[in-house]
Amino acid sequence: MGCYTNKKARFHDIDFWLQSLYNTRNNKNMDQKKIESLLSVDLIKELGLDWLPDEERQKILDEMSELVSRAIWLKIMDNLNETQAEALGALIDTATDHAEVTNFLKQNIPSIEEIIREEVARYKGMMMPAHLS
Repeated sequence: MGCYTNKKARFHDIDFWLQSLYNTRNNKNMDQKKIESLLSVDLIKELGLDWLPDEERQKILDEMSELVSRAIWLKIMDNLNETQAEALGALIDTATDHAEVTNFLKQNIPSIEEIIREEVARYKGMMMPAHLS
């Protein structure tokens, strides 16, 4: 149980994640081979958390998703000028479905899908034990 507690604590350490993101965000993009490799990883299994009850695994996945989402939003804001950022904020406030926001992002950030893939891969790489990443 102690191993689980230590790993779970890592998911709560938002400062660690954001600091690491800050330190790497201006580096050149990860190569495609590394991204594909990391995206194919079952992180729950690699962290040895697959024995947990479904409810606990889902909580951890939700926390991971929240951290990755924050990183993606930071990248999005880095890629928008002030006018676009204001337009996105207004759209988020008034959009009736996610498709409107998705379309806006695709029109204003052509590399949005790659940004998402890279941030997911970066998170997985950070969370995986060093000998596996």
